Amino acid sequence: MNDLTNLMTAEEIWETTLAQLQSTVDKQSFSTWFGKASFSALEDRTFVITVENPFVRDMLEKRLTETVEGLLRAQTGDFETTVAFRIKSDRPSPEADPTADESLTDRPADRFSGDVGSRPSPARSGNLNPRYTFDNFITGSSNEFAYMACKAVAGGRATLYNPLFIYSGVGLGKTHLLHAIGNEIERASNKKVLYVTTEEFTNDFIASLQNRENVAFREKYRTADVLLIDDIQFIIGKESTQEEFFHTFNALYQLDKQIVITSDRPSREMITLTERMRSRFDSGLTVDIQAPTLELRLAILKARAAKIGKNVPGDVLNLIAQRVQTNIRELEGTLTSVLAMADLTGRPLDRDTALSVLGSIELSSDARPVDEILDVVASVFGADPEAILSRNRSKTIALARQVVMYLLRTEENYSYPQIGEFLGGRDHSTIIHGIDKIVGLLKCDLRFQKQYERVFTRLYGTDAKMGETGK
Repeated sequence: MNDLTNLMTAEEIWETTLAQLQSTVDKQSFSTWFGKASFSALEDRTFVITVENPFVRDMLEKRLTETVEGLLRAQTGDFETTVAFRIKSDRPSPEADPTADESLTDRPADRFSGDVGSRPSPARSGNLNPRYTFDNFITGSSNEFAYMACKAVAGGRATLYNPLFIYSGVGLGKTHLLHAIGNEIERASNKKVLYVTTEEFTNDFIASLQNRENVAFREKYRTADVLLIDDIQFIIGKESTQEEFFHTFNALYQLDKQIVITSDRPSREMITLTERMRSRFDSGLTVDIQAPTLELRLAILKARAAKIGKNVPGDVLNLIAQRVQTNIRELEGTLTSVLAMADLTGRPLDRDTALSVLGSIELSSDARPVDEILDVVASVFGADPEAILSRNRSKTIALARQVVMYLLRTEENYSYPQIGEFLGGRDHSTIIHGIDKIVGLLKCDLRFQKQYERVFTRLYGTDAKMGETGK
């Protein structure tokens, strides 16, 4: 057993494995097979992963068991580590330890061991993860405003920032801040805090209709003092769920209960979101988290290395920070991969070892090259790529340029500053205006919709589902 896995919980090992899988599996496959998978338990040397249904379980067992076990074994250093996929109804219900009140990360028995099972989590209200706190959230210029807003909400200034709407690309800390708010409020008060994903809200709502348990559903959601709801973008296109959430939102808001919402995009980019729902989201404080700066990425890597007791050379940290730029989970996962490579192979912890890991990650990335997006848009709209990057303001060129902005934001999760830099130094407000223009055209201009469909199909191989996703 190496030092690295002795200092990680089984759940942390699984989260790192997910980050590595996301780098090696295309977006659609990852979303389909792992989007709803979650760590359940460590039984002897088997990682038990919960999935939604038998179909997903069977496909994972047939197609990806070997890949997943390989990644897990690389981290644990134990070549007898296995994985088992179970549907929710198969998951055991371990009894919670009523005396436990410490963070899971501080409990020696929760550390990964090749011959010791994991202990059940202590009972907590609101599904909060105690590992996510304000103390271990690393701040910088790209996320400081969001952090301060969340701290203010946790301190009880609900009337000023209600609702609080946080948006950013994937892996930039939205969920961490959501849990930190809940944990801080629970620590300092007796308020009832409820954290749910939008998927959980939707599933609860559907189950309440099927089982005629509307009263129980509303009792659960409308008696919360603080409602924390993650990934609200998944509510778009679901009219009945939107309607129920609208009434839940109003019931809580009228009672001055705090609501905090996260999304991967601002409300104005949710094309099928009802106008009254959008106005509710925009009535409080909206903050965004930008891609981390190089300084922040380095700070995060140093904090991670210190947490697991590793002395990582500065040039290795710099290399990782320069190459992994837009996803904090991937950033931390890459550091773990580099450390595992050095530990398991006996290679020195240096730039060459880091490059061997970074090279494989870069080659397997499914990110669409920006130049490819530019070329495809230019071809469909009959524009010259150089003209799109220039200051040319003709109608056709400007529209093509705005399509590039929209795709980089909604499909590739680029930040506004990154898009502006790629398009010749355009400012933040210009990018937002361009994206808003495309959102409007996708709602009502059939001719433009057909052009956009051609672009989307050539880039991603599928039809754009504008009525459901806003893309």
